[in-house]
Amino acid sequence: MNTPTMRPAKRQRLADDDIDGTDFAAAQALPPCGTNSNAARPPPPAASAATPRPAPSRPAPPTASPSRPPPAPANIFGERAIPDVHRQIADFIYMTLNEHRPPLALDAPVEIEAKLGRIIDKRTGQRLALPVRSETVVVDATELRFESDMTVAQHKAFNGVLNQLVQRGKLRYRHSKEIDVFYRKSRDNKVRVTLEGKSRQVLPGRTITKHRLASLDVYCPSAPLDYRISINLEIPTKIPTEVIPDTRERHKDRLSYTHELVQVDLTQVTIKVGPNDPNPQLSHELEVLPGRTITKHRLASLDVYCPSAPLDYRISINLEIPTKIPTEVIPDTRERHKDRLSYTHELVQVDLTQVTIKVGPNDPNPQLSHELEGST
Repeated sequence: MNTPTMRPAKRQRLADDDIDGTDFAAAQALPPCGTNSNAARPPPPAASAATPRPAPSRPAPPTASPSRPPPAPANIFGERAIPDVHRQIADFIYMTLNEHRPPLALDAPVEIEAKLGRIIDKRTGQRLALPVRSETVVVDATELRFESDMTVAQHKAFNGVLNQLVQRGKLRYRHSKEIDVFYRKSRDNKVRVTLEGKSRQVLPGRTITKHRLASLDVYCPSAPLDYRISINLEIPTKIPTEVIPDTRERHKDRLSYTHELVQVDLTQVTIKVGPNDPNPQLSHELEVLPGRTITKHRLASLDVYCPSAPLDYRISINLEIPTKIPTEVIPDTRERHKDRLSYTHELVQVDLTQVTIKVGPNDPNPQLSHELEGST
């Protein structure tokens, strides 16, 4: 995979509404900026210092997880202590979802994510300073704002650490380039349309209205970065025709690393006002959100025979349960390679797919089939 290259841009602090906010405290794992995180892999092509560097595309077989240490013993009351910050975050997520049951009934996807950054005191313009030594949940954020940004050196250090884990077979990764275009229907009603970075084609299922339910900021005085937990509702919609898009676009160069149920997105964001913006705004983000490893459970299906047509069809209802990659078994040698075109109209998606089933990479007789699926 070619290393993405970008024209370096002058760093500027972004306004609050430039940040599709949310956040996580992996900052404690941040190595010193001088750490040589590339020693274990061949030198990649030259790239801008601000550009994320993809990991080498070397597939690694799944490995069994090392034996885990036994859980901590219970206290004298027969209970295991839960860190207070963990309890606060769990209660925040539970109470937020319980409080917003009516909008959740819309069946719109709920996004729970975390993002690294800094909690800024609006009165001083500097990072928040509290007389505490450990992680602290911030309750009153009236005079505060969260900046989801980090230095180029920090971004590069995270990139190196995650790439090393890819080489060791601990993570899988995907490189993508996308563009967010916004249609502002009113002050509080903004439609986000995500385009493929090169072709500028609208990506299936990526036209949404994002409704922020709640966020929780956590101050980390012993780390260089704080984090924010955000819960959002992503309501599928269609591209509005009564308004024109903003001239401002968000160009995202993203590396997504996946481990079991967790996905880490390392993104360089460039905000441009028009294609020839001489002073684009540049920021670096790290987000953590649930991954997409699932167990598919078929609930029911209905077959419809169409004697006057060349094809019949089936209606299926399935339950996709997020899970983790099993370590006690090895994967099947049979693989399904899918070459897919996805077409979207409003809330309906049509997938036209060529499926090649191979038993091993050098299968001399792969099975070929062609599928058409419609989904919402």
